[in-house]
Amino acid sequence: MAELIFYRVKNSLEWPNEDQIWNAITGSLGMGSLPPGSYRLAREEMTPYDDQFVPEMLDGNGLGFYLPFYPEFERGHAFKDSAVGIHCGISLPIDSGCIALTANDASKFYYAMELKSAMPIMRLQVV
Repeated sequence: MAELIFYRVKNSLEWPNEDQIWNAITGSLGMGSLPPGSYRLAREEMTPYDDQFVPEMLDGNGLGFYLPFYPEFERGHAFKDSAVGIHCGISLPIDSGCIALTANDASKFYYAMELKSAMPIMRLQVV
């Protein structure tokens, strides 16, 4: 069972067991929506929440992060040989399949993930 669920129609990323909901989109600017399916969150690859990102990936405080995830199905999408991820930045022009969180929700999501470090493997279901 997936811990996180991304609802493409509702533009929300949800963690039902933790009663958490964040505003998010995929494929901004028509660059390609994330296909439905199951993904593995690469929490061990999550970057620190800092200022080492392009301006479009920063929140209102000048900070950002990147949490990669990998499809667990046949990769026929544009990102077939690489990870996509969850990051801050609703209008990122290079976004193709990532899940972009609003600036208001980015830090809340990051710290929720950081606090659950005892869960090494997490699943994301895209519907």
